Amino acid sequence: MHGTAERVGLAIALIAVAGAASAQIPPGLKVTKETLPSGGFHILIQTPNPPQSNGQEPAVPPSVTFTKAVNRHQVPVGGDVQYRFAITNDGPSDLHDVLMTDTALVQAIVAGRLEPFAELDGVELPPGASATIEITVFIPDPMMQSFFRATVDPLSPDQTFALTLTLRAGSPIGGTVSNQAALQLNCDELPCPNPVVGTSDDPDTPTSDDPTIITIISPFFAPAMAPLGLAGSAAGLLGLGTWRLRARRGMLRARR
Repeated sequence: MHGTAERVGLAIALIAVAGAASAQIPPGLKVTKETLPSGGFHILIQTPNPPQSNGQEPAVPPSVTFTKAVNRHQVPVGGDVQYRFAITNDGPSDLHDVLMTDTALVQAIVAGRLEPFAELDGVELPPGASATIEITVFIPDPMMQSFFRATVDPLSPDQTFALTLTLRAGSPIGGTVSNQAALQLNCDELPCPNPVVGTSDDPDTPTSDDPTIITIISPFFAPAMAPLGLAGSAAGLLGLGTWRLRARRGMLRARR
């Protein structure tokens, strides 16, 4: 998405974005993990100072570039795919309490097209900004609201907030995960009462404002099989198991 904050879009999806290899987790990150009675999980990640609104609307609506990229569009069963969500303030004024929501990806986990596995590989946080990242997945209860969302405040002109998340492909072969993430501004409360101002764009395609799509393929015919693809598929058949979130090599990992 590339447009003014006045633009109203539509969308939701789920998890997010592959970043540069140099992407780092900000120091002092607070992480809480909860296993839900439904068999799902809830992960809350916050920087030392969670976003707080200044209660002011920008004098001039800023222009925003919002992308959702993947490192590959064809993913073998049990293979990993990285999503990178990036929000860039193109100016001319600050953005506050910027909320990104992507529910389709969590819905894909509930449906089995993505496995209940996630690695937060990096958070690119501008100087002076703070962020909250929250992932909640209810399995297999479709009546419960699963969601993925991230809030950053402030985001000054020419600054980018991005996060990189790795997910694992489930089944069936030939299935797709197609979605866009939604963007809202001045969300100092949840649920955010403000309208969606735009949706994510897949930067790998020439089309503007299009969804990011991956297709699940057979691990036996994958052009480049993931090293742990087959093992990941077998592990996926054993059920959810117990989730844990731990720090490793400067990265946070949520695993069974």
